Amino acid sequence: MSPLSKEDEHHLLSVMRAQKGEQIEIVINGECFLFQIESLKPFKLKTIKKIDVARELENDLTLYYCLVKKDKADLVIQKAVELGVKEIVLVQSERSIVRLKREDFSKKLERYQSIARAAAMQSKRLIIPEVKKIMYLKDFSKSDCKTHNFIANENVSGSTKNFKSLLEKIKPGESISLLIGPEGGFTQGEIDKMNELGFINISLGKRILRSETAAISALSIAAFILEV
Repeated sequence: MSPLSKEDEHHLLSVMRAQKGEQIEIVINGECFLFQIESLKPFKLKTIKKIDVARELENDLTLYYCLVKKDKADLVIQKAVELGVKEIVLVQSERSIVRLKREDFSKKLERYQSIARAAAMQSKRLIIPEVKKIMYLKDFSKSDCKTHNFIANENVSGSTKNFKSLLEKIKPGESISLLIGPEGGFTQGEIDKMNELGFINISLGKRILRSETAAISALSIAAFILEV
């Protein structure tokens, strides 16, 4: 029995144009295996060996990302998965331009999860990160916090040195969350609330970044420091 779904088989044969005799890597329950294509019709694979690889961060990384326009959210989800996040939670804040009800968001969730799945396959992740249902920033509580929590605050001046030094103190196995605001940034009330919950203000540099740039920048810095 093939470990691939019919959809994946179609992609492999019709899009990737895989041929008999080719070897491919397939992740099964978080473990990577090397297979060889024995035949195309019927499609049949032969197990070659298990591959011991370490492609996941040693820390569970969650991205809390405030709602933005559709194409920007697609980009951020794709790049967040490539950079190693474990889960993505889309958040509605006071200044979010996009306004969605929870029931409306469920229609988009399948698309977002599909983007995450494709990005995980492309980057050879051992897991498919989960895109979770929308939550409201005003509803955040201690239960939503991780071991270490950071909020990108454009009003914090200076370089990224503070963020870097905080990341360097994090031990393997400790969980991390990054909260990125919408196009208009956070209100002072939202920043105060998140600070009270334990979120630390961080700067992403001396320039004001677009929301999607801020998310990718913060995750890139985190992934680099955590993997050094």
